Amino acid sequence: RREGLPKTIIEAMACGVVPVVTDTGGNAELVVHRESGLVVAAGDELALAGAIQELCNDVGLRRKLAAAARQRIGTHFNINDTVSKTMELFHTLLRPDL
Repeated sequence: RREGLPKTIIEAMACGVVPVVTDTGGNAELVVHRESGLVVAAGDELALAGAIQELCNDVGLRRKLAAAARQRIGTHFNINDTVSKTMELFHTLLRPDL
């Protein structure tokens, strides 16, 4: 099974850890390639290894992506917005005039 929005990726980003993810599930929604982490094709072991190696070798890139990852989670995936959007959806679905 694949997780829609993996909690471990969300938690890592919130802690300022650069995510290296595959392009499956909700990963690409969470991580914008080369802006808030690195996204590689699922099953491409060489791309995965290359992404990890790039982060190991480039401290500046690692710091930039870590800060952007933390900011992205804080602004795009915060609990208040999630609750508000969920309640809005429920109200829309339960409206008697539809």
